[in-house]
Amino acid sequence: MGATVLGMQATVGLLVAKALTSSANPYYQGLSPAYSPVLALDVFLVQACGNTLLSHFLGLLFSLELLRSVTLPSPPENLIVKLA
Repeated sequence: MGATVLGMQATVGLLVAKALTSSANPYYQGLSPAYSPVLALDVFLVQACGNTLLSHFLGLLFSLELLRSVTLPSPPENLIVKLA
């Protein structure tokens, strides 16, 4: 799951880099058909999906840690430590 979040954020970085490098060319003016510009909406949609995935992953981790800490058995109270 952590690798998925890392990959999603890497994809966002790649889209931002492509959007910044392709912003110098005006859209749809005599460009080849293979050229597909990255729109700002594309970057925001992938960023929103990545943030949602990251927040759900962190929420799951923290809730499982809280559940583990609540359900830990308590140490016995009649434990007597004898010093030599």
